[in-house]
Amino acid sequence: MEKVSFFKLPFIFVVLLFVLDSLICNVLFMFNVLAVYDDYLTLLPFLSRMIVYQLFRLIPDCLFFFVVCSIALYRSNIHIVTLKNIAILLLNICLLNAISYLLLESADFLYRSMLSNIIPSDSWLVFLFIGTIPSYLSYILGSLWLYFFIKFFSKWFDKSKQPFELTSDNSRLIHLTLFMVVFLFIGLEVTSSIMDVSIYQNKFYISYTTNIILPLITFIISALIVILIIGNSFTQTFMILQTGRIIRSIAVAFLLLFLVNCFFIFTIFILDNCVDWSHSSFSLLAKIVIGLVSFIFSCLILRYVTQRYFSRRNKYCDSF
Repeated sequence: MEKVSFFKLPFIFVVLLFVLDSLICNVLFMFNVLAVYDDYLTLLPFLSRMIVYQLFRLIPDCLFFFVVCSIALYRSNIHIVTLKNIAILLLNICLLNAISYLLLESADFLYRSMLSNIIPSDSWLVFLFIGTIPSYLSYILGSLWLYFFIKFFSKWFDKSKQPFELTSDNSRLIHLTLFMVVFLFIGLEVTSSIMDVSIYQNKFYISYTTNIILPLITFIISALIVILIIGNSFTQTFMILQTGRIIRSIAVAFLLLFLVNCFFIFTIFILDNCVDWSHSSFSLLAKIVIGLVSFIFSCLILRYVTQRYFSRRNKYCDSF
């Protein structure tokens, strides 16, 4: 009997995606840069920082497509790891990269042919048009392509003889993992997009500490804190994967988090502009207290939302 696993094949998929994307991105980047500059020694520090940063920027892609691949493979009952399954997924990765490349090239062509005389080349709107928007479109089109590719070619995959069953032992872990991955993807992608614009405005200057090490440490700490907060909220057992429930809970959580954090940011803005701080240390202390309160409220919101959707005590909560 074949060994059936929910996350093993999606994990292999994102590992292959990371390796192939890193090779393609860095090789194309090296060719483009070296075609313009010939002073290799001067460019070496810049190239090394850019390569490491591009590897870091692949993390959101891997998180996103890990979830999409997991859902698509589950819906098609594809869970066993074989060379044939890996080869088909590798073909899918190549086509995903082709979609992403065409979107980037199309955006660049549209900018150069239509908007180059309207938007200055050093404006952040340029990177928004040729970088951020194509990236988000590639998530949408790539996820649709990945899902329907697996559904359409499901008969070509090697399948287990028995369907994968969600049980009391694996259901909570699977839903917690998918929720965590989607939550971290959104947080990391939004943060990284803002950082991309900043790097573009600074003429692609990248700091290991500010742009790579600090975001990575923050990402790891955030993941550990979120797991600690919501880990025991997933107590309800589902017999069918609750894709819609995961999406709704994430949407509600981020909406509430956005509103709460906007309120505290607005509070700090009002204090800075309406209060005459006589001592700078008191101003710093007040901002630290407001930051801690905002963090506590964010934790409570996450715990409340996950309990509403995934706790056994709230079994009937689809109307939330």
